[in-house]
Amino acid sequence: RPRIAAAGGTTLVVRAEAGDRSGNSAAPAERSVTLSPDAPPLLTVTSPAAGTRFSSGTTVVVAGHVEEDNGSVRVTALLGGASRSAIGPGSFSLPLPVPVVAATTGLVLAVTAVDAAGNAARPAEIALVVDPDLTFPTLSIASPEEGASHLGGRPLLLVASASDEGGRAVLRWRVARS
Repeated sequence: RPRIAAAGGTTLVVRAEAGDRSGNSAAPAERSVTLSPDAPPLLTVTSPAAGTRFSSGTTVVVAGHVEEDNGSVRVTALLGGASRSAIGPGSFSLPLPVPVVAATTGLVLAVTAVDAAGNAARPAEIALVVDPDLTFPTLSIASPEEGASHLGGRPLLLVASASDEGGRAVLRWRVARS
């Protein structure tokens, strides 16, 4: 079966001819075929909702569904310079990092879907609010105990924990002579 590629709305005349080894030929047969346009994908974003607030440095999960009538489709979500993509059709869930901001900031989450023929769905643009992380991390040293004595040249066990409301506390050790 030959595969025919042409733009939607195009009318084609398909002609078939047949012959045998003896040189006999059948009368050719023709058919007119009008190609329907390939519709763009249908994109639905179910989460997050417009106006949702996120803390700086956390993750937003972009979820939704894309329908396509003719093969695969690429869904791309973009927020603050970071992007993630998925191949569909079907449901998608794309985690994106929320940018770190110093003051409350409005950002636009953009979600697009493009099928294999290059047809693009109507893009979704969702206004979000990003709040700065103003909570200081907590820190606790478990070992060594305050004022403890230790023999020089021997390993020193250092134990501490750090936590942060945003879940991204970083613990670093520094040693100084007093």
